[in-house]
Amino acid sequence: MISLQTICSFVISAQMISLQTICSFVISAQMISLQTICSFVISAQMISLQTICSFVISAQMISLQTSCSFVISAQMISLQTSCSFVISTQMISLQTICIFVISTQMISLQTICSFVISTQMISLQTICSFVISTQMISLQTICSFVISAQMISLQTICSFVISAQMISLQTI
Repeated sequence: MISLQTICSFVISAQMISLQTICSFVISAQMISLQTICSFVISAQMISLQTICSFVISAQMISLQTSCSFVISAQMISLQTSCSFVISTQMISLQTICIFVISTQMISLQTICSFVISTQMISLQTICSFVISTQMISLQTICSFVISAQMISLQTICSFVISAQMISLQTI
């Protein structure tokens, strides 16, 4: 009986070790494959969001630049009209004043436009960063849940197999 118990104990131990090794390997492989899928999905999600964001930011910049160009052009035309009228009735020295006014007007408008475009870009980038971050967090949560669930189910199967193996060996 002692020798049989010794043999059984040894066989059960060896059986458990080999099953645990198999289980660990399966769980690890399962985790790696899920993490790979998750990384790919997160990356793809980020790329598509960044593409959308880039497009929105570009479109926003183009529309603002168009508005700015229109305002600058209109401002210049009205100033040139005023200058032409003043120059025709007055002296050539007024041309110098007009050129200065037009230049100053353009600089101040360009400054305003640059500021608006920059602010617009910052706010859009903030929104995009938030959406990308939120998207990543939600995907990572799903992935963590799937990986955890996968591990739990595999551990349950392994525990059941090890227990069944032990019972059958003890019976033998």
